[in-house]
Amino acid sequence: MQLKAYRKLFYATVVLVLLPRYLLAGQGIADRMRDKTEPRQANSDGMVRLWVLATRKNHHVVQDLTSKDFRIYEDKVQQPITYFEARPREPIRLGILIDESQGRLDEPEQVDLRQVSEVLRRLLGPNDRAFVAEFGQETSLLSPWTSDFSVLDEALQRVVDSTPEGGTALYDAIVTLAEERFGSESGRKALVVIGGTPDDSSSHTELESLESLRRADTIVYPLLPWVKAENATIFRNVKFAQVFSADSGGVLSLYTKPKEFKEDLEGVGISITHFYAIGYAPRSQPHDGRYHQIKVKCLRPGVKIFTREGYYAPKG
Repeated sequence: MQLKAYRKLFYATVVLVLLPRYLLAGQGIADRMRDKTEPRQANSDGMVRLWVLATRKNHHVVQDLTSKDFRIYEDKVQQPITYFEARPREPIRLGILIDESQGRLDEPEQVDLRQVSEVLRRLLGPNDRAFVAEFGQETSLLSPWTSDFSVLDEALQRVVDSTPEGGTALYDAIVTLAEERFGSESGRKALVVIGGTPDDSSSHTELESLESLRRADTIVYPLLPWVKAENATIFRNVKFAQVFSADSGGVLSLYTKPKEFKEDLEGVGISITHFYAIGYAPRSQPHDGRYHQIKVKCLRPGVKIFTREGYYAPKG
């Protein structure tokens, strides 16, 4: 079966996939409108804060929505929107996690990781920070939080120079980064996972890694290569990537060649910078430490919403 046939099969069976490369078409749209709601409420006690991405059916980014276009439900109960901002001022905290396990050798063509550096230079502002990490059987933190591109370039070059080896402990890597890197940060937090062969070495479970991301309020953007290995399904890690991206409000991307990898990476950058910031104070003000489900709806026809699906309430 040819590659085109594989791609048709993929799109017929994987409903939640939205390729970020199509978001590039929305980059030239006029600046978003600002709502008049006071932004000082963003950090008030009891505020639940959401980063919301809106796209049309043609995958263009929608930038002219106001608070009146949204409805928010927590545990199926509608909540009043008390904070809205169409151009959030919060800084970006972006992690780049790269698969360097033995499974990477199954990829038909290696991507040029220097493209990551190019996208970071266009994405990060003076108050933004990023880091680079790699994972195989162990997780290696290759740079601190930094806006120094020379430090990030050096970390990416270390990945390029390394040889993929060993098993894959992706769940452990996610837990480590959620706890050690994202947990104490604020603002727009996102983790881009490049690669991601099936986990075969983690001490943590898929659920534990997912919960660690929920607690750290971090959005996940998986970038998966096309893989065809003996005795393996064609798209081996799609289900895992779907769950993590959908739960956190991110976007799953599948690339089949290096050119598409760069386009998808740029699309992730546009997604991160085109969020709406929406906040509400839950009517019940839960302090039970439990997970509460969130549903965000857009009243404008033809608009698709991407945001996290819930949060953990504080205890006490």
